[in-house]
Amino acid sequence: MIILHNGNQIAEFYKDIDENLSSLLQELKLKEGSVEMKPNTREELNYLRNKKLEELTVEVNSVYLNADELSQTRMSRAIQSTNKNIDWITSDGEVVNLTNENLKEALLKAGKEQTKIFIEFSNLKKEI
Repeated sequence: MIILHNGNQIAEFYKDIDENLSSLLQELKLKEGSVEMKPNTREELNYLRNKKLEELTVEVNSVYLNADELSQTRMSRAIQSTNKNIDWITSDGEVVNLTNENLKEALLKAGKEQTKIFIEFSNLKKEI
């Protein structure tokens, strides 16, 4: 675990991550939405899996919500903290009013989609 103590260390940490990801993207020769070559290492597959997880969205009542790990955590906290409607930001930045049941449905769908992604990439790793 890395413990960061000030803004400069955090900025450097994220700069290093960005540089590493840029380098990996170049190595994979990724184009927008497609891969020119088949990933052939576990690290490449992990990167692609994590990217897919970060971009995960789910639809509830014709509204698309972000469904990445952080969004799922926020949904869970909102569900536990109130039974009232709550304003929520959609994946395209609109503010909508959702019920507790809407958030429960979104969280369930997000978990199912996340599991599908993990299974998909687990199977791909077996081929390496």
